[in-house]
Amino acid sequence: MTEEALRELERRVARMEAVNACANLMGTYQILHTAARQQEIVDLFALKTPGVRHEAATNIFDGPEKIKKFWLEKMAAQEDDLTGRVNRHDLMNPIIVAADD
Repeated sequence: MTEEALRELERRVARMEAVNACANLMGTYQILHTAARQQEIVDLFALKTPGVRHEAATNIFDGPEKIKKFWLEKMAAQEDDLTGRVNRHDLMNPIIVAADD
């Protein structure tokens, strides 16, 4: 195997690992959301990353404080009583594309 072929194989494996990590993160989010475990959902966000944002339906929450407020206040109030409710996020057919780099 050439040096270039080995580097290409390493890039492909890294991309596959990135896809798997994304799927696991979304699965974790689904489990936590179904159980209304908002603080643990907030902890999934890269809150120290500049430009962090959360999009929910047609709303955009820019920055860590707005993300925390959305989950720990708005969603906590909406999900106070989960009787008869199911949160469903379609994760069985993910469309995840990892950048070449």
